[in-house]
Amino acid sequence: MEKPFALVIPAAGSGRRMGTETPKPFLTVGKRMVLEHTVRAFLSIPGLKQIVVVTKGEWLDLVRTWRDWVPEAVEWTVVAGGHERADSVEQGLAAVHKKLNLIAIHDAVRPFVSQESVTACLDRAAETGAAILAIPVR
Repeated sequence: MEKPFALVIPAAGSGRRMGTETPKPFLTVGKRMVLEHTVRAFLSIPGLKQIVVVTKGEWLDLVRTWRDWVPEAVEWTVVAGGHERADSVEQGLAAVHKKLNLIAIHDAVRPFVSQESVTACLDRAAETGAAILAIPVR
């Protein structure tokens, strides 16, 4: 059964460890930015009602333009991030509609998540109140 949910994507990091001036979510891979690939991975998941992207001030306007390719039925929200990752997640959660009590939080630079994995995680979270999607380290 389709469960309505919101997606929060923290994308406000600096990419300092990568050693590039451009943060990882905004690096281009295959003609699209990594963050764009990540967002698109969720668009076909049944129940998606809102996407909240949390990013740095200088990227807000660019990310807002992506509304053009997000389905009209999905609300597109872009907010400024905080100083630390936890602050950014908090900002994202604050922007989620109160009517949506199932929320997925997904890292901006993990675009290869499968619909099946996300759906299984959402199902488990709906049953138990919370769930974490993880795969074993190789």
